[in-house]
Amino acid sequence: MVKDRELAAVWAEMLDSLATAAALQPPVVINGRPDSQLQPSHLAAQGFYLLRARTRRREITTILEK
Repeated sequence: MVKDRELAAVWAEMLDSLATAAALQPPVVINGRPDSQLQPSHLAAQGFYLLRARTRRREITTILEK
């Protein structure tokens, strides 16, 4: 079904975003401001990648519903 609907690229992007979010392992988790350059927020970075994966999942759902 992935090949039939040409979802391979979107599927791969979703998996890449999930892998990146899972791979974030800073030595110290800092709950800094989201716009901080010196002490970035680990949770904000992880949330960004999870949101990106969720957006891809919705895109896949939309394509499959057609």
